Amino acid sequence: MADYGLIVKNSSAQTMIDGNYKNYALKQTSSGGVVFGDNTIDITDVPSLPIFATKADSSGKHCLYRIAKSGSDFVTAWVMASASFTLYWKTFIPGPVQALPTYGLIVRNPSNEVIFSSEDTWLKIKGVYTQSVAAGATSDVTVENADLNYFFLTDFSWRLYTTGSPPVYTYWFDARGFYKLNSTTIRIQTFNFAYATIPASISDSAWTNNCTLIEFAP
Repeated sequence: MADYGLIVKNSSAQTMIDGNYKNYALKQTSSGGVVFGDNTIDITDVPSLPIFATKADSSGKHCLYRIAKSGSDFVTAWVMASASFTLYWKTFIPGPVQALPTYGLIVRNPSNEVIFSSEDTWLKIKGVYTQSVAAGATSDVTVENADLNYFFLTDFSWRLYTTGSPPVYTYWFDARGFYKLNSTTIRIQTFNFAYATIPASISDSAWTNNCTLIEFAP
């Protein structure tokens, strides 16, 4: 809570602006095709770690693996996908993006940093859904609008395992992602994004059942 100045709350009494929060402003809106496997997406270079939010698609599952840096900037998003489809994404960064307006509202924190400007499009959270989804399981989440809104799923979890028997095994690389079931339902589900034949049996994983789906306004 701010010790002085303006405080703005939404209809649920959640604080949206005060003298301590640094809000996230829209930096980029774009789209591009993804395919089965590992996809590298160029984003607008930014010096601070952005929020990378995507639309759910009914044609395939996907998840964000990481945001990669080059030098001092974050430049690419790595996305795993289960199929080919058009991915729509937005990036948000802390602080203002546009030039400060001559008129309008500007909010600064005690360090004189601008944390809100009416010139920008600011991040609006529509829902936060905490789930427990084990490897191989699914969880259906009722959301406000799966057609228009954007989503972010955390934490990234994966598993590597093999099937078959000597002398040929097939290894499978799975991750936890999401896709659109209908206009108000997002399904969180394990999906495969890589496989190949190998001569030995292997297994590995980094999986946390607890995950959170965050829904953002378009």
